[in-house]
Amino acid sequence: GDLLFGTAGKGIVLGDTSNVAAHTLDFYEEGSWTPGLSSTVLNSMGHNLITTGSYAYRVARWVKIGPMVVISIHMQLTSNFAYDTGASSSTSPVGIGGLPQALGPGVNTNPRFIPGSFIWKEGGSSGTTKTFHARISSFFNPQFIELCDEDSGGVSSLTAGDFIEDSAQFHISFAYVLAS
Repeated sequence: GDLLFGTAGKGIVLGDTSNVAAHTLDFYEEGSWTPGLSSTVLNSMGHNLITTGSYAYRVARWVKIGPMVVISIHMQLTSNFAYDTGASSSTSPVGIGGLPQALGPGVNTNPRFIPGSFIWKEGGSSGTTKTFHARISSFFNPQFIELCDEDSGGVSSLTAGDFIEDSAQFHISFAYVLAS
């Protein structure tokens, strides 16, 4: 059966003999969304970088435990992807919009970067693997996951032509903490 609390503000106390807020697990949520590549130069992430039909698959999941959010994204392009209207191989910065949990006003310094892992496989699963940096940028509105060059220490934005090609795979994961 389910464990339900009769009043709000209650949770499961971990590792303590008294109900101290710092030891209380009082929030858990999970979900998924459909990620897509875009750019802040494409109508503030309002337009797609590549056409919807250019994805062989794309799935993103997230889990929020207390103030921490963990994200995992997996995408693969088809063997004949196409850039969407207004986009090209020189479009930069490239990112993924639609964060399930925004950073919130308490942590929105300009810019705010939270590094993560971004693994790209050239030409699908049998191709060369390269690791880039993924970071959340709250400098832009809406906030988005920006894909950056690892060789620059994660500060240089990638152009679409740096990594978007037929059958490319993207695997992105990281965690970030929301404002309390």
